[in-house]
Amino acid sequence: MDVGIKNCVDLHCHLLPGVDDGCQALEESLECLRQWRRSGYVGSVCTPHMGVDVFPDNVPANVAEWTAELQAAIDEAGIDYYLWPGGELRLGEDITAWMREWGVPTIGPSRWVLVDYFGRRWPDFCDRGIDYLLDRGYDVLLAHPERLGLAERDWQATMEILAARGVRFQGNLNSIAGGEGAVAQDRAVRWLHEDRYYVLASDTHGLDSVPGRQAGLKAAIHQVGAEHIAELVSTRPREIVGAASP
Repeated sequence: MDVGIKNCVDLHCHLLPGVDDGCQALEESLECLRQWRRSGYVGSVCTPHMGVDVFPDNVPANVAEWTAELQAAIDEAGIDYYLWPGGELRLGEDITAWMREWGVPTIGPSRWVLVDYFGRRWPDFCDRGIDYLLDRGYDVLLAHPERLGLAERDWQATMEILAARGVRFQGNLNSIAGGEGAVAQDRAVRWLHEDRYYVLASDTHGLDSVPGRQAGLKAAIHQVGAEHIAELVSTRPREIVGAASP
């Protein structure tokens, strides 16, 4: 699906085969990349889940190695696509200790860190994890805030506080398409029109998940226009990954 936007970079995806709940086999990873290449994407940051007990091996050093291995397979397959290592860091009670032990999973060579959280309230340990990063000069990007389970009034208040602290927000294409439910879609579309997102990303979790994300990209363009969406899926993501961008 060609939407007319070129040189896009996806800052959030689960393409590394067999390391979390995303792609499970190499060929699935490669076919996902072929699909995104046809949609104008030239690179992705591999962001497997980190800081969660069910994926204990997902630490920055391992992800860097796995990303290099997948890049080699991409090159061998003749796909014109570039990868960077990263991580989707779950904000939890022990996340600062985890970072002290394993390091901070930045988005490629940048000082940006992708974090996430799911819950019906915003606990203090989320703020402690964000403080740990901000105090050390990192830029914090909160993944798919529209999917948080907070009641609307609490959600709005929490997002305002985070924005005032300098946290930026990454919206999910699938939310815009309605694939994450009506509440997430309503929030995502509203934030698009209010220009609250810093970037948009696919959060691809395997080949079956790609069509919904591509539909979200098309829907986002329909909502606010290609020029605005190009800023969110190409210009800013390329600035974040920096000089290594293709």
